[in-house]
Amino acid sequence: MRDASSLAFMTGNGSPVKPEPSIVDQLIAAIPADVPEDTRSMLATFARLYIKRIPASDLPDIPIDQMYAEISDLLVFIQSRGLEEMAIRVFDPSMDECGYETGGTVVQVIVDDRPFLVDSMALAVGRSGVGIERHLHPLIGTTRDETGFLVGIDSARSSGRVVSVQHFELDRRLDTGAKEDLTNDIRDALRDLSLVVRDFEPMKSMIPTMVGAAKSGDSHFHFDEISDVVEFLEWLLDDNFVFLALTAGPPSPPMMSYSR
Repeated sequence: MRDASSLAFMTGNGSPVKPEPSIVDQLIAAIPADVPEDTRSMLATFARLYIKRIPASDLPDIPIDQMYAEISDLLVFIQSRGLEEMAIRVFDPSMDECGYETGGTVVQVIVDDRPFLVDSMALAVGRSGVGIERHLHPLIGTTRDETGFLVGIDSARSSGRVVSVQHFELDRRLDTGAKEDLTNDIRDALRDLSLVVRDFEPMKSMIPTMVGAAKSGDSHFHFDEISDVVEFLEWLLDDNFVFLALTAGPPSPPMMSYSR
């Protein structure tokens, strides 16, 4: 007996039905024949990674040639990053310039992956007062030569350098001033995030020292007060808190005071 998956591809008279090509297969088939083989390979890999985590219901309702244009245009932008720390663009894609168009402004950010990145970018965009119609954020692995030229794309799991590709489509078009403001806000948010990520582990490593200082304060404080402080500090270490800043000073009993 045939299973249900086999029957799904049979017509009423028992003839096999050729399954519909997947979106990725259609995108790869849309790559022009004159595209060089190395570029074709990167386009095919990027298309798979870009589409991979998008539910079918969230795919844009546009022709395959325009979806291909969106992906190929984005790959050109990834290439343009070179050796820069980040690449940001806020623009209105058009059929003439990009091969696709959207109802609202598009925001694209290319930056090395790091903790808190997706939420930080969504907050930075949201603070501008616009709505987000679509937000894609695939992770890819990239290889560049010594000049920064992109020579390969792979899955994030297979690469030593993982890059976050963020694509936002907004609910309306922004004017020139608003685009510049949003670009600056995103750049500032990324730089602040870099500092937080850089300093997070050093700040976290100070907590055991603070636990030790609290435990050594038994000559100045009640046991219950010390236990509460130690419990709180250990709670901080259990991924319950994001360390943004740390101030240090000479140890003294007043610095260990604690109020309920």
